[in-house]
Amino acid sequence: MRILITVDPEIEVLSKGYGGIERIVDILVKEYTRIGHSVTLCANKNSTANCKLVVWNGKKVITNWI
Repeated sequence: MRILITVDPEIEVLSKGYGGIERIVDILVKEYTRIGHSVTLCANKNSTANCKLVVWNGKKVITNWI
């Protein structure tokens, strides 16, 4: 099966010192590839997940909500 996973373009997968979704995505990529699936990840250019990486050049995440 071919699987495409997208994440926040501002945070790399697997980033050091950060948990959350990016660590879960890294675990999913490892498991999907282990069982034979073809995984593509749309993420930050500094991502180190062991799969095909498509760099996602998104805009900055808005952090100041009113």
